[in-house]
Amino acid sequence: MTLHLLGEQVEELYEHAPCGLLSTNVSGRVVGVNQTFLDWSGYDWDQVNGRLFADLLDVRNRAYYETRCVPVLHLDGEMREVALHLQRADGTTLPILVNSTLQCSVDGRPESMQFAIFDARRRQDYERELLVARRIAERSEAQVRLLQHASVALGTVTSETAVVAALAEIAGLATGATTAVMLAEPGTRVLRSAMPGSNPLGDVVAFDDARPESDAIRSGRPVIVSDSDAPHRYPT
Repeated sequence: MTLHLLGEQVEELYEHAPCGLLSTNVSGRVVGVNQTFLDWSGYDWDQVNGRLFADLLDVRNRAYYETRCVPVLHLDGEMREVALHLQRADGTTLPILVNSTLQCSVDGRPESMQFAIFDARRRQDYERELLVARRIAERSEAQVRLLQHASVALGTVTSETAVVAALAEIAGLATGATTAVMLAEPGTRVLRSAMPGSNPLGDVVAFDDARPESDAIRSGRPVIVSDSDAPHRYPT
């Protein structure tokens, strides 16, 4: 194989490598990029030549890169798998992972910085899927724990008061909220707190009152009240 053909192959490998390749001088200004980087970013060579690499990043990443990444690069001589976002020519951003090395002269003076830039969209999607799966697993685990707690709590009750206390505890664990249990008094149209003082809205409610408890009794469905509509729906 001639040196000419070998040189063509090396150039082809550089230009169309499966990652973006970028070189800057020691001050961070771009002096070389491959075609892969240009394709991903949407820029042409004239638009990136001489620009600070930091200016090619999303504005939210620039301060982090300059204050955290550059010092590490100069101190350690390299940085690995730094998650950043590339600002594309069309205004969109591309999540990337960046590896970089600091090139020094024979006498140890920094001369240039070399960057390998990887498209991180698939990794980002994978991490998002893992996060969703973890949340589902945590939710399922919490539900199982709640069911186990409910089984134990209700399995040992021997009185109406104990049933009420167990229901209030279980509901509180499930919702993370202050919980009260109200019972209908026999022969009346009145609800009364089973444990006095537990209901922050009041211990006695008539079926005809404009109260969420009465609406729940009449409709047989949960009633959810937000801060914004409470004064209109339930002025008292």
